[in-house]
Amino acid sequence: MESLDNLYNTVGKIGGPGHVVEIDESKIGKRKYNVGRMVEGSWILGMIDLGTEEAPNPIGDFRLEICSNNSRDGQTLLALINKHFEKGSTIITDCWKGYNGLEENGFEHLTVNHNYNFVDPNTFAHTKTVEANWRPLKKNY
Repeated sequence: MESLDNLYNTVGKIGGPGHVVEIDESKIGKRKYNVGRMVEGSWILGMIDLGTEEAPNPIGDFRLEICSNNSRDGQTLLALINKHFEKGSTIITDCWKGYNGLEENGFEHLTVNHNYNFVDPNTFAHTKTVEANWRPLKKNY
């Protein structure tokens, strides 16, 4: 898994005022006997900067980082977000409680509740771009 971290972890911060960023955490690993829920693996934070309204970046600047202590709690996620993103970024996440408090730390925060829809009907926020990047990674690990 360290090779994934090095492959997608580039130098410098991305985002900033006006930039839209999607973030999603996922567990990358193997299922026991290839059935059921995943039981082994590492939590990974996927982050993609889609640019600004004036200068969109449809491909995005994609980053991955392994969550320390294999944890996706708020303290771990906020440390990774602060490491990779400039303050003032508009961050779109699902409603996982680990993302609570982003606004108090200098970020704009939009959420989408996947229990009801995949695109928020009011803000049009979604995490589809970053989630689309999980499929090829999970296929190989």
